[in-house]
Amino acid sequence: MAVGTRSPLNRNEWGVTLVESALILVLFLTLLLGVMEVGRFLNIRQVLTHAAREGARFAIAPGSGTNTLPDEDQVSAKVETYLLAANIRDAVTTVKCPPSATEVCTKDPAMAIVTGSVTTEYTEVTVSTTYSVLSAPGLFKALEVNLSGKALMRRETSE
Repeated sequence: MAVGTRSPLNRNEWGVTLVESALILVLFLTLLLGVMEVGRFLNIRQVLTHAAREGARFAIAPGSGTNTLPDEDQVSAKVETYLLAANIRDAVTTVKCPPSATEVCTKDPAMAIVTGSVTTEYTEVTVSTTYSVLSAPGLFKALEVNLSGKALMRRETSE
């Protein structure tokens, strides 16, 4: 029984193999960078939402033994601390509160809802930043997107 031997590739086939490998490698790296960017985009969006929720939770709870709520600067500092832990900088934080609020914040009549004889007051915290592609920053300038996270919570003070 004769065992067949494989003939070595001739020189023309080496070039074809090299070109095919280069094309596959480019496609694979493009796919890999795309998956990484989508993951980073979703991560930043989630961190902004969590930072807004953390800021809103801080904004509605009075200090221990008091009825005083934190002002916008204190809430922004709390959100900034959360964002720096996730390595996000240059985010803008806005705090909306009802017109009857005594702390410093953006007064918004929509933050007080009257239902019969009961008025429920809310505080809204919005955190926003610009997302830009990290893989190839110069090539995808048009892909900058404004991301934001928003949280709305009922105020916990008792009058």
